[in-house]
Amino acid sequence: MRITAQGYIDSMEANQKALSDCGIELFNMTRPPEVESGKIQGLVKTMGLDKLPDQAESK
Repeated sequence: MRITAQGYIDSMEANQKALSDCGIELFNMTRPPEVESGKIQGLVKTMGLDKLPDQAESK
C-alpha cells in the first residue's frame, strides 16, 4: 500500500484533532460544573469585571 505525503499529513492532522477533542471532552467531564462556574464567578468579581458595562453586546 502506497501512501502519498499529503494523504499521510491529512490523516495525521485528522488524528491529532480527534485526540485533542477527546482530551477536551475528558477534561470537561472530570470537573464538576458547579465548581467551575463558581471559580469563574469568583474570578470575574476579583477582576472587577462584574462592574463593567457589557461591551460585547454593543459591538
